[in-house]
Amino acid sequence: MALTAVIDWDKCEGNGVCARVAAEIFSCDQEGNSDVILDEIPNELRAKAMLAMRQCPTKAITVTEA
Repeated sequence: MALTAVIDWDKCEGNGVCARVAAEIFSCDQEGNSDVILDEIPNELRAKAMLAMRQCPTKAITVTEA
């Protein structure tokens, strides 16, 4: 099963927590725009993806298995 992450742009405030917690999965630019940089999250990054989802202050990140 593939693990994927999605950012809800209506909730995201560009705090950059996701990029600090899991830079291999998320990026955040100078303006605070966050983005998912991996289409599929490898198993070895599962814990970081889940941590980023839990620590997002606006709960804008969803990590799911497809």
